[in-house]
Amino acid sequence: MATKHKKEIKLGLCIIISLCIAFSPLLCNFIWGNHDWLPLIRGNHLSSGLIEGRFSQFFLQCLLFSGNILPILNTIAGFALYAGALTLLYTRFFGFTVTQKSYLIITTVALLPYIGEILYFRFIDFSQLSWTLIITLSLLAAQKAGKSNYYLAFIFLSTFLLLTAIGGYPACINLFVTATTLWLINQKDLSFTRLTKISFPFFISLCLAFLFLYLIHIWLKKQGYMIELYNNRHGSITDYLQTLIPTIILSLQSLIQPQPFFPLSLKIILTLTVILGLAETVRARKTIYQKTIILTLIVILLLCLKFSAWLANQKQDDYFSINDPATFMLRADFYSIPCLILYCLHKLFSGKNLFLKNTAATICILLIFINLNTDINFSKVQILGFHSENLLQERIINRLEESPHYRPNNNYTLVQVGEISLRPKYYQASAREKYGLYTLKTPYSRHWLVHENYNFYAPHEFILSGRSISKEDITSQMYDYLLKEKNIWPSPDAIYIDDKYYIIPLTSEGAEMISSQFRQLRER
Repeated sequence: MATKHKKEIKLGLCIIISLCIAFSPLLCNFIWGNHDWLPLIRGNHLSSGLIEGRFSQFFLQCLLFSGNILPILNTIAGFALYAGALTLLYTRFFGFTVTQKSYLIITTVALLPYIGEILYFRFIDFSQLSWTLIITLSLLAAQKAGKSNYYLAFIFLSTFLLLTAIGGYPACINLFVTATTLWLINQKDLSFTRLTKISFPFFISLCLAFLFLYLIHIWLKKQGYMIELYNNRHGSITDYLQTLIPTIILSLQSLIQPQPFFPLSLKIILTLTVILGLAETVRARKTIYQKTIILTLIVILLLCLKFSAWLANQKQDDYFSINDPATFMLRADFYSIPCLILYCLHKLFSGKNLFLKNTAATICILLIFINLNTDINFSKVQILGFHSENLLQERIINRLEESPHYRPNNNYTLVQVGEISLRPKYYQASAREKYGLYTLKTPYSRHWLVHENYNFYAPHEFILSGRSISKEDITSQMYDYLLKEKNIWPSPDAIYIDDKYYIIPLTSEGAEMISSQFRQLRER
């Protein structure tokens, strides 16, 4: 047992070291880089995620770091929890034997670029990474329930852990259902009766966790803490039945669809790994009956990979439906695809076919090289983009202070219309890439939170929080500005300043949006 613990610790350390190397530019910038990272010391209250129904989002953040956002500590601590999750999945949940090849497999999976989009959300990256370990512990509790006399106790523990995780980020449910399905596929005795029996604790935990989540969301809505968004909007049974087959089809499509930091070559290698690993699993079964069960579970697996997308009740004209459909969200794939690759690579190595073993070794070496290059490139793009976006904000404040209408002792409501992400300047896209809302398109400082950065270096907070323009504050000069065709930043006459408001249109889309809003207001 002691030897097993030592091997698990070595696997975990291997993951942490690999991640620290892959994202070393980002980590070094946290320590020695530009002072632009300093605003991240601002913390989050426990209730910060309630508006989206994420009641446990900052629980661990508050427990371990008093809610403070300390980039270097948060990120490395998140890496450690993610390492624990991958290690326990490999050794305890799937029960794979640790060999020398295990280090190659685990390093390959740890470095997959899916983790990059999680690191974009620096204020919740620790929470996002921690859910992998919480989900893994929930899986182990459900697994233990089927073997223990304390059945109900382990079911309760599994449900509690799962509820805590999906209460912080619903998309992490992908890890629970994907790992469960792969565990069922890996069973030696593949009879329908036995599969039903051993999957029951997982099914009960899943149903109970979502039942409690649903009840909590109802209460949060009644109290006015939560608003309805695509990721917490509850659909009907008919809605879910209608989107079942389309979700499975989109799941297949997403395996090949190039995305930022995921060129077609990388997608093909990952898809090939999945096909070979699952094909070897089917081939190893001797009877048609068992092969049929495996194939059925593989179809279910395709849904599990995008389970959160299936549950997300997106409307066709939703902002995220247009810019980042739930089926293609890399941060949701982070909770399912690495687990799948982990399983498939192990299957290729553990078989008797020498060709597949050599193919698996080649895939691992290729993926480690591609992943390292991609992760380091991601770090570079994030660092340069973040710094540039901060310089842009400094220019905007300079423009305000240079205006003859500026009053140093005033409190201004800044209305930033539109957003500019500068990260694409430092990224060379591959052919046919789509989406990438948070890896590239969305700036670090959102338009409704820019006051936090603008006020950070100021002697007093002269920029109020991002609010809309009050009807009673609209003057004739403001109406003229809002309703005429406006020049866009950096044009000298793009801005509007009075005693209360500072309006700056950064994009033509933003300028058109605010103008149309005020045309509608005037027509009422």
